[in-house]
Amino acid sequence: QENGRFYDAVIPHFFAPNEFPFQAKKEDYFLYVGRLVATKGLKIACQAAQRAGVKLKVAGWGDESLVTDGAEYVGTPSMEERNKLMAGAKGVLMPTQYLEPFGSVAAEAMFCGTPIITTDFGAFTETIEHGKTGFRCNLLREFVDAIVNVRELDPEYIRSHAMKNFSIDAA
Repeated sequence: QENGRFYDAVIPHFFAPNEFPFQAKKEDYFLYVGRLVATKGLKIACQAAQRAGVKLKVAGWGDESLVTDGAEYVGTPSMEERNKLMAGAKGVLMPTQYLEPFGSVAAEAMFCGTPIITTDFGAFTETIEHGKTGFRCNLLREFVDAIVNVRELDPEYIRSHAMKNFSIDAA
């Protein structure tokens, strides 16, 4: 069922926070990490980054031809390398086009203190605090605005949100 059902529910995962390095001072790039498939919204991520005039690194496996608009494909990193990429990013773009059941990457990035920029449906309505841990968007223009506005978000607060909601100690 690709459109969801009225009784669907988000069942959160829990993580070991020490696996994710916290980095308050971010580097000069944004990140897309995940499968390289159209339904994950990679095209939107590439277009939004280009329009915002920022560097986008893309990590994952799949159809590399979806990495467009000047984005840099960095391959399929190890978990440690991926977590370092998430910690250094100014934001992680997750403009998924399908009903995301949870979105582990969002929780993992928040442990790193990194804001999430995503769509405004599915699990993200329950896991992303709009304007605090990231931004939930509907239009390409909103994704571009979110990229510009992530500097206003507090990495310490973002990590504390992840600790409170997704840590194995919170389970």
